[in-house]
Amino acid sequence: QRHLTIPCEMCIRDRDFTLPSGDFAIGLIVGPSGSGKSTIGRSLGLSMSRSPVWSNKLAVASHFASAEDARDRFAAVGFNSVPSWLKPYAVLSTGEKFRADLAAQLESGIVVDEFTSVVDRNVAKSASFSIQRYIRSRGLSRVVFLTCHHDVEEWLMPDWTFDTGSRQF
Repeated sequence: QRHLTIPCEMCIRDRDFTLPSGDFAIGLIVGPSGSGKSTIGRSLGLSMSRSPVWSNKLAVASHFASAEDARDRFAAVGFNSVPSWLKPYAVLSTGEKFRADLAAQLESGIVVDEFTSVVDRNVAKSASFSIQRYIRSRGLSRVVFLTCHHDVEEWLMPDWTFDTGSRQF
């Protein structure tokens, strides 16, 4: 096996990034794979989102506080197939699982890693727009998305963006 050594000046370290001061609704950290997005995400003092525990005996919609909560959260992430809401998690497609997971995780003070990595770009853009509307309408704050896809920035409309490739806000 051959190992690639990356010079330190190309690495992003926790000390190279400071969370912008003040409150914000949405932050975005974007850059190429291996550029330090996840490392920065873990250093922010926010909760790293985790896939919820889903019962494969219940419909995904039944895992929410109410039918209205499920509907609002699913709409927020572009998971708009009512018949799929009634299926157990195990039979959902990869894209549907991504959206169901995201719907369950949306709350203040979280970091969402690998944002839109498993969905096609049209779904990514649509979901980004819906998510930012949900976050702002619910008054959520300090939600940070990590992704290697620059195309979501226009639709997610973050309050700030940090590019790990250029090391620029």
